[in-house]
Amino acid sequence: MAIKTFTSGEVLTAADTNTYLANSGLVYITGGSLSGTATQFVGCFTSTFTNYRILLEQGTLSAAGDFCFQYLKSTTAQTTNNYQYAYARLTSGGAGANTTAVAPIGRWGMGANGLTNLMTMAADVIYPQVAASAAYVTAQGTSLLGGPVYLSSDGMCVYGVNDSFDGIQFMGSGGQTITGYVSIYGYRKP
Repeated sequence: MAIKTFTSGEVLTAADTNTYLANSGLVYITGGSLSGTATQFVGCFTSTFTNYRILLEQGTLSAAGDFCFQYLKSTTAQTTNNYQYAYARLTSGGAGANTTAVAPIGRWGMGANGLTNLMTMAADVIYPQVAASAAYVTAQGTSLLGGPVYLSSDGMCVYGVNDSFDGIQFMGSGGQTITGYVSIYGYRKP
């Protein structure tokens, strides 16, 4: 579709608006509050989209640990040791650390490093529904945690087996109670 340029005095029609909205980049899929020790977002990954953006606002853990995730098949969390992750942390005080692991839970730069307040987190999840391809499900994200020292964390996670998923659940690394709000968007295909 060619981009239409409007000039002064022209009327923006409902058809023009619908066309521009239908061709927007991110499409809201679902969202909700985190609560308890795990919160699931079932059915958020579909064949409509290939790639997704996940945002977490004002997330907290009831005790020190890491925000983690597991992919879902229906409501069943995938708990095998197929999550391979790595992330780098840097504090506002200048201290840094790197973490790598193969585990039954995934992380993409969400490590709390002894902090309980995750201020913000954004991550892209690529190919959660593309098991037929040679590509693994990957995620890459960044987070900013709060005080008394602020911590930035950037990382990636690869599900190291060719598989497909239709949802995701969030939890703490040690069974902590979690709070916050998650929004999940799909990247519109060209």
